[in-house]
Amino acid sequence: MKKVIKSKGFAFCLIAMVCMLAFTQCSPIATLQKQYASSIIQGNYQEAYDYAEALMAEQGKDDKDVPVETYLMAGKSAFQLNNTEKALEYLYMAYTLGSYDAEMLSYLADIYNQQGKMSKEMRVLNDLMKQSDSQFAKAKTERYFLINTEAELYEKADSLWQVQTPEFKASK
Repeated sequence: MKKVIKSKGFAFCLIAMVCMLAFTQCSPIATLQKQYASSIIQGNYQEAYDYAEALMAEQGKDDKDVPVETYLMAGKSAFQLNNTEKALEYLYMAYTLGSYDAEMLSYLADIYNQQGKMSKEMRVLNDLMKQSDSQFAKAKTERYFLINTEAELYEKADSLWQVQTPEFKASK
């Protein structure tokens, strides 16, 4: 009799765990995250952006905080769509929440450069250059040198001159 009760208890726990796992896998948030990832892989940035915005709405229900990763998703998608206003809004939100994602910093620097906001661009590039091994930091070393020169930070610019490519040095 005790074995039957124990096995029923085990079966009940097993069923409860399976149901919880199934609910988690089928949650709207998990579905939207998968759809976003699939869209990004396919290069469909409009669809990815739409999923990211839907994800923000779902995660922000009942005044809950939206995770930094979701702002990054929406901001990067918006940037790829040349939607500067939304890209800036979401990427800046991720930045203020403490993200130092190299791709995000690169995109923010590009936006600030386009807008002529040199001090904001310099602040973001300073953070990006702390990740000197990233492809995004390497791609911005010339701009970082030039912006320090424009700001008349010659000691900093001089140290940056040493890491410039021979092609860049020859062009200056």
